[in-house]
Formats: sequence, C-alpha cells, structure tokens
Amino acid sequence: MPFKRISIGAEPLQTVDDADAFVAGDMVREGADFAILPIIRCNEEKVMNWGHFEPEDLVIKSADNSYCLLGATSSWDSDYEYTETVAGIQAEYAGYTGLKGVVTSAIGSKVPAFGRLLYSILAKESSPKVYVRVCLSDENAWQKWNRVRVMCNHSPQLQVLLELDPSTEKAVDMKQWMAEPVHIVVLPESMFTKNAGGYPVLPRQHQATVAAWMDYDIAFVIQTTDAGSGLGDRIRYLRHLGQSQPERSVQNSASDEYRDILQVPLQPLMDHLESATYETFEQDEPKYAHYEEAMVRAIGDVAARIKRRIVLMVVGAGRGPLVSRALRAARRLEADVHVIALEKNPNAMVELQRKNATLWLNKVE
Repeated sequence: MPFKRISIGAEPLQTVDDADAFVAGDMVREGADFAILPIIRCNEEKVMNWGHFEPEDLVIKSADNSYCLLGATSSWDSDYEYTETVAGIQAEYAGYTGLKGVVTSAIGSKVPAFGRLLYSILAKESSPKVYVRVCLSDENAWQKWNRVRVMCNHSPQLQVLLELDPSTEKAVDMKQWMAEPVHIVVLPESMFTKNAGGYPVLPRQHQATVAAWMDYDIAFVIQTTDAGSGLGDRIRYLRHLGQSQPERSVQNSASDEYRDILQVPLQPLMDHLESATYETFEQDEPKYAHYEEAMVRAIGDVAARIKRRIVLMVVGAGRGPLVSRALRAARRLEADVHVIALEKNPNAMVELQRKNATLWLNKVE
C-alpha cells in the first residue's frame, strides 16, 4: 500500500487575531491542511468574571472553518482559581463550533490537577477530542502523560500531540511513544536546516525519526514564527519526504482501524471468529517468527532426549499460521515430526483442510 497524502498543519507562534483570516490567507497560501490556533486572546480573569466570551475575546470567532482548525486552550498550570472554569468554557466553545479537537497546554508540575480538569472535560457527552501536548524536552513527559491517561480511564477521546525537541531526541524515546496514541507530531522551526540551495531540510537523524512516524499514518504540524517565511517550503519538503518513503508495512496498515481503541475481549471459546479477525492476527509477522523460533528450540530439546517420532499439536489452529510455522521448524531441524491441528471453528476447518491438500501436502492430521 503506497503512502497516501500526508496531513500537514501549521501552528503560528506569532499573534493571530482572526482565525478565518489566517485560514483564508497564510494557511491556504502556504499549503497547510489545518492549523492549531488559540481559542481566545483575552485575559482569563475577564472570562471568569463574565462567565462567557465576548466576540472581541475570540481568535476562533465562528464555525465556518471548524473542519480545519484545532483550538489551543490557555495554560492549565497556573495558580489562578479560575483556570478550571476558563478551560471548561473553552472546551465547551470548541464543541459548539465543531472544531476538530482541543489542544491542551503541556502537562506542568500540577499533574493531579491537570488530570482532574481533563477528566471533567472528557466526562461531558459533547466533549471534543482532546490532544494533550507532550514536549520531549521534559524528561518526565511519559510519566506525566501516563498518570493523566490513567486518571481519565484511557478515554478514546484522549490523544497525544507530541512536540519533538532537537536537543533531547533519542531513538529509545521514540519507540516508547510509538506505543502511545500519538495522532499529531509537532516539528519546531529549529529542527530544520537549509541545504546548499537554501531550502529547508531535516538533518539525517531527524529525517529517520519523521519517516518512522509516517509509517503510523499520523498528522504533522510545523511551528512557525512567521507563516510567510519558509512555511510553504517546509510543507513541500515534508510531502516530498513522504512520497519518497517505501510502502507502509503490512503490519501497520492492517492495524489502522484498531489503533487507540479498547477492544471488546474476544471469546473464541464461545464464538466462532470471522475470517477477517484471523487475517488481522496473521499480519503480526514478528509474533509468528518468535513462535517458530520457540518451536525450533522445543523440537531440538525433545529430539535430543528421544529417538522416536515427535508429535506436535497446534490447539486452536485457526486458519493455520502456526501449523505452517511448525512444519517449517521441523524442516529446519530435519526432524521427524507429526503435526496435528485441532480447531473447533467449522468454518476455519474448511480453510485448514484446503491448506492441507494444497500447501501442506497432507502432512497434517
């Protein structure tokens, strides 16, 4: 499966007074697909006193461009008593206007308060998706995120906006975060350098990191201090980088629809699984490779102790991937192994019988 068009957004760090004007101007001109913009620009205390927004308080003034906007809330780590109220008002407004989601500030030192506030927002039926900003410059970023995630009961509405940091980026950190519900990766301007032609590019180590994230089908955001100064070139560079990547791995493509969703536990002893479910399992190539290595070791251990034929049973054979691995393990050792496949699903049995006749040469009982 080739790479589809990468979704790339912009996050201006300069003051933006009107979201609609930014979308119609800088965002469209520079080729961005969406933007992260602050919801309000006024003093939080004013919002607290009034209990609602006035038109002049807002950056995102209407729902006209809600399809391409994420609303960034004000800081959640202040000492002010009204932070929770103001954040709640912003989240409600984001839901009202139909924004793609809300982006929080980074998790600060008050982790319990942050988690409690986030839980109160997610508990509402009208809650938008919430992207928690996580900065890799924070050495305790994952611990903070994990604590907040647990406090919110692993809500599927809770996602991660991961802000990379050139000075602290490590491969081990990336592997850890690739197991989390990261939906947006933010690239600061400082990550880019210029090539001999004067165009922005990523250094080799950052290219590898971004390419790895592209295999997870996430969106990218480029932070910019001046949308009219090089943003379009950076966006075009990222698109070119995506188009130059090899096809997405079969494993990642097959798991797209299951990402970040707590699945209802399968009950194969009670229900007969569908062929599509078996197919999803079978896309996990590393798992079956480990099974094969385990069988090679087990067969070798048994063969060293006894000199007669070994019987290997695959209990719950499904459509037969472990049976194929068992036969391959036996061939690798040139061992005398009789394989028996046991399966209760009558529909899967049809597939097992077909494979036995065409693939396994009737070597399986």
